[in-house]
Amino acid sequence: MMVMSPPHKMMQWNPFEPLGPGRLPDIVAIRGRPFVIAYTSVKEAKDELGVYLAEVEVAEVGVGIVGGVSLALTPEKETARIEWASVTPRRIGLGRAMMEAVERDLRARGYHLVELNAVPDSIPFWTAIGYIPQAEEIPGQALDMTKML
Repeated sequence: MMVMSPPHKMMQWNPFEPLGPGRLPDIVAIRGRPFVIAYTSVKEAKDELGVYLAEVEVAEVGVGIVGGVSLALTPEKETARIEWASVTPRRIGLGRAMMEAVERDLRARGYHLVELNAVPDSIPFWTAIGYIPQAEEIPGQALDMTKML
């Protein structure tokens, strides 16, 4: 008898697999400007067994790369960790759109938890999009935060 993994585990790391609902790449329009959000690389971590490193980039059509997010993915725990995230321009909704697209993709792939360590000036952003502090905030210090998908 052959036992198979759930479908979300089978081709988890191929960003070029057939597209499905909620999967990247995604195209969003912000203030009439088109942006593409897509995986640019996925590779197995050299120093952590069962962990994959994924890079997602945001590109403004006709302009170039304007941001991205780096993820450490642990399929066995169905957990993703945001290593860094940044976009420019800021304060137009691009960061929110990028994270909504990434979270949709992770949810579609079977992930249930996203973790990050927020630097002090980014804490209001992460809080606004639903991330929950895992300790009391201390002014000027980074803060571990999580979000259930």
